[in-house]
Amino acid sequence: MSEFLLGFKEDDLRALAKAVQEQLSKDITKNKSDQDIFWENASSDHQAPESYIVKTEAEVPARTATTPGSADVQVQDITGVPDSESLNESTAIVPKTAFNISDTAIAADTYITIQRDKFGRWIFLTPGSGGGATIMFFTITAVDCDVSGVRFLTVAPNYIAPPCITTPGADSYGDFIVYDDALGCILPEYTDAELIGLKGMAAYTSLVDQTYGCDKGWTLMGLCDTGSC
Repeated sequence: MSEFLLGFKEDDLRALAKAVQEQLSKDITKNKSDQDIFWENASSDHQAPESYIVKTEAEVPARTATTPGSADVQVQDITGVPDSESLNESTAIVPKTAFNISDTAIAADTYITIQRDKFGRWIFLTPGSGGGATIMFFTITAVDCDVSGVRFLTVAPNYIAPPCITTPGADSYGDFIVYDDALGCILPEYTDAELIGLKGMAAYTSLVDQTYGCDKGWTLMGLCDTGSC
């Protein structure tokens, strides 16, 4: 064996060792399962995200504290000829279990996108999970003051954006309360009687309150006052 190796130069031996090592690595990878390879790649910052369009069969619960809501959903595919495409259930892909990490439930029969994270879990893309803000268009039904003497509105939701989600932020009585805590200059322009029946817009957002800290709720963005000539 030593006589055989003497016929090689040092650089030749290094090249041969490298080639053998590369071949061994290929053989090892070939024998690994797809799941093993996925978890190895999950540590890489270059793994491309994967997403699907899905349809919810029933309402998907909102996140409660640190517990996300979840549901099994069927993947949808856009099929058909140009200008006549439609969403149809994909029979080629098994249903996915997806998690709702927002504090807003997702209504039944909703078409929505799910995306796989670096740990291999599927996440609904909703407001509160990277999907943007939730906006409510409402009609004022009552005007009151809280224990601190701050006026607030009780409203009836008319529309919600994005559509097809359950309106978040109802209190324990099922009412939707809106505070003028962003601008603080809208409600002082009206008497209680003038406010009843007006339409407006509010955003579901987190604001830092000096008394209660960071709290999420409905913040008044504007009112539609038709006025008179």
